[in-house]
Amino acid sequence: MKQTQWYPGTIKPVRVGVYKQRNDARVGYQFWDLKRWHAWCETPEQAALATTIAHDSFQNDPWRGLQKFLA
Repeated sequence: MKQTQWYPGTIKPVRVGVYKQRNDARVGYQFWDLKRWHAWCETPEQAALATTIAHDSFQNDPWRGLQKFLA
């Protein structure tokens, strides 16, 4: 799966979709709705279905785009 470079959490995606994120040594997936990140998930498929908003501590993690899951 083709991926973009890593972006700092202070820069937000411009498209709705699932993105890979990292927090310390952990890597997972979150859905971005143009305002907030949703719950941290183990797979991109789970993240695409997540409806719970992530805790504030996960709103500024570095992220990268996933070509297959971009809206």
